[in-house]
Amino acid sequence: MQKEVPLLLWVSDSYVERMQLQTACPQDEAALPVSHDFMYHTVLGATEVRHEVYDARLDLLTRCRRLVPGDRE
Repeated sequence: MQKEVPLLLWVSDSYVERMQLQTACPQDEAALPVSHDFMYHTVLGATEVRHEVYDARLDLLTRCRRLVPGDRE
């Protein structure tokens, strides 16, 4: 039984700026208990794909963004 699954997240400087991503936040989020179920919602949020099944509670980057996916200031 695998208990820990590694995850690598790389984002460009332009993505950080565009999404107003707090860069220290994903490392803090790594300490939270999550499952593979989070990946689908994280990818949707990161790519700003709007879909009725998207759940921000399962998006690992929700708390790290200053902008909500799909919203622009």
